[in-house]
This record gives sequence, structure tokens and C-alpha cells, in this order.
Amino acid sequence: MSRTVILQSRVDGAVAARVRVEAESAGMSVSDWIAQVLRREVLRGGPADALARRGYELAATLGYMLRSLMIDAMGAEACEQAIDKAADAAAADLEHELERAAEIP
Repeated sequence: MSRTVILQSRVDGAVAARVRVEAESAGMSVSDWIAQVLRREVLRGGPADALARRGYELAATLGYMLRSLMIDAMGAEACEQAIDKAADAAAADLEHELERAAEIP
């Protein structure tokens, strides 16, 4: 059985008034109306979610295919060393990009 959790947030007066009006027109308490909106928004999968999932699936599939080709061409040990080297280089690139992003005002 799921537990009810109380979430608290602050909104400006105009938003609060709009929420009250929407809840009253739906015949619900403000708390129930907010819970329904949150549930709907959290559970809704949008086109962007599908694209991200498909992009990950494509990247993983291509990675497996490339690894298989590399093992055939280079052998397993050399392939693993090349993958480790590429992963280290990618991590260094990411670290550099994060440092650059921190410098942006």
C-alpha cells in the first residue's frame, strides 16, 4: 500500500488563485487537484521521452556492433584496450566541457 506524502511548494498569488478556481470547477479539493495534475504530468510520456529512449537503444546497438567488429579485426585484448582508451578520452573531454560551461556567465 502506498503512503501519502505531503509536498509543499510556494507559488505567487495569481497562480494560487488559478489553482483554487480550477480545483473548485473540478469539484475537488486543492490538494486533490494538484495531486491529479502531478500524477498526470509525471506519468505522461511525451515524444521527447521516446526519442531519448530510441537514441539510447540505437547507441547501445551500434556500440555492440562496433565492439564485435573490433574484436574480429583486432582481437579481444586489443579491443578492450582501445575501448578503455576511448572511454578515458571521452571522460577527459566531458570534464573539459563542464569546466568551460562553469565559466559561462
